[in-house]
Amino acid sequence: MIVVLFWTVLGSVGALPFIFAEQPNLTVTDAFFESFSGLTTTGATTLVGLDSLPHAILFYRQMLQWFGGMGIIVLAVAILPILGVGGMQLYRAEMPGPLKDNKMRPRIARNGKNAVALSTFC
Repeated sequence: MIVVLFWTVLGSVGALPFIFAEQPNLTVTDAFFESFSGLTTTGATTLVGLDSLPHAILFYRQMLQWFGGMGIIVLAVAILPILGVGGMQLYRAEMPGPLKDNKMRPRIARNGKNAVALSTFC
């Protein structure tokens, strides 16, 4: 129940800028679709002529999609340990050759910092 309420409120609040913006002139249904599409990172859109839209709307769409992507990552980090698939098992599966556990932790931390820095500055 909490999850359904959370997604409903988040999508509804996310649709408000699309509803009240002068351009694009979206219906309430299209505004909700754009909001949920961004938050779920599906990439679907009802907008046409993206080049002519105001920069504020384009930036808002991008931020919705970015927050949705970060939400997917947080969800994966929360769910994978419950399923018994931790990050170390995935990391070991992807790393070639023998590695010791104590060398992996600094590498994971460095890669995480690099990912945050890259997404922040780009």
